[in-house]
Amino acid sequence: MNKTICLAIFCLWLCVAGTSCHLYAQDHVLVSHTDDALGKQYAARIEAMLGALKETKYQAATEIDEANGSLKCDCSGLVGHILRQDFPEAYLSLRGKEAPWRKRAVAVTFYETFIAAGENGDGSWRRVTNLMEAAPGDVIAWRKEKVEAGSTTGHVCTIASQPELIGEGQVRVRLIDSTRAPHEDDTRPEGTFGVGAGFKMFLVNADGECVGYQVKDRPVKAIIAVGRIVRPTAATSHADDADFIGLSQDRAIELARKKGTSWRIVREDGIPKPINMQILEDRLNFVVEDGKIVAAYRG
Repeated sequence: MNKTICLAIFCLWLCVAGTSCHLYAQDHVLVSHTDDALGKQYAARIEAMLGALKETKYQAATEIDEANGSLKCDCSGLVGHILRQDFPEAYLSLRGKEAPWRKRAVAVTFYETFIAAGENGDGSWRRVTNLMEAAPGDVIAWRKEKVEAGSTTGHVCTIASQPELIGEGQVRVRLIDSTRAPHEDDTRPEGTFGVGAGFKMFLVNADGECVGYQVKDRPVKAIIAVGRIVRPTAATSHADDADFIGLSQDRAIELARKKGTSWRIVREDGIPKPINMQILEDRLNFVVEDGKIVAAYRG
């Protein structure tokens, strides 16, 4: 990719990240500076990774070395990596029952999370029902009708353009993903599977809800949902953890130890602290501002 374009993408990411990632608390409810700030930050982040890409491979194990432009992962591995690095609250909100054998969030987990969140939002996600209302930085996931151990559960990718209505019931969208099935006008060289970008035609019903996609000229029915990262609506995911809010970091850690609960800090003064893949239901994840706990999430 042209060096000037790469520099422009990187500068855009720095600008958006510097102005939009800071979260703060008011009356036990978290707010962000703007409602669309997180989506813009996510979109800039993944575009920067694509612009710096030097080698890629589609594989189940997530092996990402951003410093050297190496992205080796599957679809959920790519999205999950960005969430764990920059949006830990959103990663911790991913929940699903369809693939209990998995150690991390997979495509069907994203689908289940978006459906459960609904249009009013829950946790750090909100469902976008009308595909034409989706925006760069939104995440689109489709699941297999029957999920089985030992097989993929569907596909998840990032919307990287404003959806374009092409014809009746047809919407063209640019996607960034890791896949073994490249898209139209794809950036992946022929025979290369892994991270790249391309355009895909989705099929929508009269309400704009995604009901499938096209493979060349063949329509394929699919179970699809779109999710948007949003500001958390509450400072705790469990009511029992409300007594941590407002405590100093030291007192909160002391209380967690008394309760026999594991803990970690996932964001401090607006700066995210990267987390691992595994979600543990009894682990506390603290958000700290000025030395005090402003949010506590399980996962």
